[in-house]
Amino acid sequence: MFSKLKYISNFFINLFNPLVSPFAFICKNTKINRKTKVNRFVKLVNVNAGAYTYIGPRTIIINAEIGKFCSISWDCNIGIVSHDIRCLSTSPIFSEKRNGTGTTWIDRDVLSVHPKVVIGSDVWIGSRAILLEGVNVGHGAVIGAGAVVTKSIPPYAVAVGVPAKVIKYRFSEQTINALLGNPWWDFPESLIKSKLDVFSLREVTPEMLELFN
Repeated sequence: MFSKLKYISNFFINLFNPLVSPFAFICKNTKINRKTKVNRFVKLVNVNAGAYTYIGPRTIIINAEIGKFCSISWDCNIGIVSHDIRCLSTSPIFSEKRNGTGTTWIDRDVLSVHPKVVIGSDVWIGSRAILLEGVNVGHGAVIGAGAVVTKSIPPYAVAVGVPAKVIKYRFSEQTINALLGNPWWDFPESLIKSKLDVFSLREVTPEMLELFN
């Protein structure tokens, strides 16, 4: 009942935000920027999402920090909670008061706090990708469709597969260091808009950042 009330409350909160679908499930402990696009049937629980990030239909995100200008496709699962295989049983009925079985046997959770997923800015996550709890995805990284991310991914890396592995980097090491040292996504919006032609160039170099000065 409580979760339904939270959904109804957020339905009215986001009713007048054209970027948030009225069919999205957004818990009260979630903070999304007014310029974040949330599509239909998205579920967000304990999520902070930055400006100009979009989240595709039916994607579920739990316990995550998401930067600006991220592209998250449809049917992704981010922040998937792991079962502790070191215990006698993997069933959450023994460790979580409210769990997937729909039955309560304990009066409090016995597990430690689940670590957050941290996703940098300008990250692209392909459709049906899965990110386990606690992983970090660096700025500018690309996660291929259907990838299962079990470990943290460096900035500007391209990671694919099950489990996800880095196959290349988007730019040279010199360019990546320059981008991380002068992150364009934190520039004033007016400055970014004044340099829109820069974003259509197919070759990125450290010198390109000088155009923002």
